[in-house]
Amino acid sequence: MSGTTSAVRDGADLKDAVAGAVVAVVGGLLLLDALSFTSPGAQAEGVGPRFFPLVASSILVVGGLSLIVNSFRHRGADETASGPSGESPIPPGRLAVVIAQFVGFLLIFEPIGFLLATALFMTLMTSYVRPDKWRVNTIVAVATSVTVYFSFTELLGVGLPPGILG
Repeated sequence: MSGTTSAVRDGADLKDAVAGAVVAVVGGLLLLDALSFTSPGAQAEGVGPRFFPLVASSILVVGGLSLIVNSFRHRGADETASGPSGESPIPPGRLAVVIAQFVGFLLIFEPIGFLLATALFMTLMTSYVRPDKWRVNTIVAVATSVTVYFSFTELLGVGLPPGILG
């Protein structure tokens, strides 16, 4: 591998390791928070309000650690195995918008409730990717939010924040 290619790959490896560490730490914090969830009538065994957060945060921890391990395993690999360049698949500006939308979703989730927050978040995210399809994005976002809300509240008996629709 040439010196330039090696330097590009090493930079990508470092970015992967840092990204993996951030994902693993955030997943770990979410996992600790999920472990504190309690529900008045929740059974000791079975699916309850903390099941999904525990699974999702565990996946984040494992995924982040895997990214770290893979970043070190790929050091010294040839260019064909690791891709043609060390460029990020997502431009930093687009990533910042996606992260800002997610943070906004987290901030409005409790006050306005699951249905409105999720429908708005999904509409904004999908319209950011495909702005020409905003009508379809909105219909799918609302239908998905209603379906998930009904599934959790009625079928699984898991309460979600009703918010202003309350």
